[in-house]
Amino acid sequence: VTDKEIAYLAEKAKGGFGIVTSQGGYPHILGKGYIRQMGLDSDKLIPGLEKLARAIKDNGAVAVGQVMHTGRYAHPHEYGIPGVPVGPSAFKAKIPRYADCRELSREEIKELVELHAQAALRIKKAGFDAVEHAAAVGYLIPNFLCRWTNLRTDEYGGPIENRMRFYREILERTRELVGPDFPVFSRFNAHDALKDVGNTDEEYIEVSRMSERAGADYISLTVGWHESDFSVISSDVPLGHWLYLPKKHKEAGIIKPIGMAYRLNKPEIAEKAIADGIIDYWEVCRPGIADPYIALKVAEGRPEDIAICPACNLGCFTRGFMDGSISCMMFPRCGHEGEEAYQIKPTERKKRVFVIGGGPAGMEA
Repeated sequence: VTDKEIAYLAEKAKGGFGIVTSQGGYPHILGKGYIRQMGLDSDKLIPGLEKLARAIKDNGAVAVGQVMHTGRYAHPHEYGIPGVPVGPSAFKAKIPRYADCRELSREEIKELVELHAQAALRIKKAGFDAVEHAAAVGYLIPNFLCRWTNLRTDEYGGPIENRMRFYREILERTRELVGPDFPVFSRFNAHDALKDVGNTDEEYIEVSRMSERAGADYISLTVGWHESDFSVISSDVPLGHWLYLPKKHKEAGIIKPIGMAYRLNKPEIAEKAIADGIIDYWEVCRPGIADPYIALKVAEGRPEDIAICPACNLGCFTRGFMDGSISCMMFPRCGHEGEEAYQIKPTERKKRVFVIGGGPAGMEA
């Protein structure tokens, strides 16, 4: 956990978000997929996690810590970590940057179940209010869930009940360690966006049901993998397009609260979805990068002041794949929230100015 990370998420809490979730931390070093990804694999890391949780809570939000093993998308070969990426099967990712992947043994699977749960316990010890297990976008857990990447013939492969076993055991063991009153969130795909090889939407409804039975208190639905065959979060996808997915889960009788973020860039789209009973929570990722005060502006009744995310995915998504620091053309302070030079303060000497030019800088001014 870095000071930059703390300032970045504290800004979201200041901006009126009710819940602020950390980036995913790896429970095992071979699950490190980003050069600045934080770790959850040692008690020595708890003091840093405590600072992050405190910064979120001190600014008025509920703090959630996320556990995320990136599986085939890990980069041990680039980060000087001995070993290769791991998955349920030896199945190399389509993206050229990623290295060969080796199959986990049953003993290693059991170990990773425990490591995920221990990471969740560290999140609790650090003072977070809840923990979220990330099983989305093609990382380790979804590799078990998806028939495309899970070619196993033992109890962890085959029908969806078996492919869910790894995740179910993680949720159950987490519940054992954190106790009955500490909220556990389950975040996974509702649709893979993988032509012909992804899971069916009905199989992911079963994942919702099994997550509930395994002790999950909240369902966070996502869409797509980094290897998806078509657009998921870019501007060519209409706003609200993916809301049919949580609607399916609701109609199937899922009881736990459901949240979603994808292509809900404008508050009126999300508000209608909540009013219609399609989702219970509006999750905000990129729109909150473009404007970390989006929630406060909605609450104060001034949505016209929101800097709407254009879904370009350049500074947030693309730079992550190049191990770059996050940035946003809509919010120049992104990633610099804690730096003195980027603080916006009233001028000591007021004067009239001309704004010359209608480009992004001029229009923002």
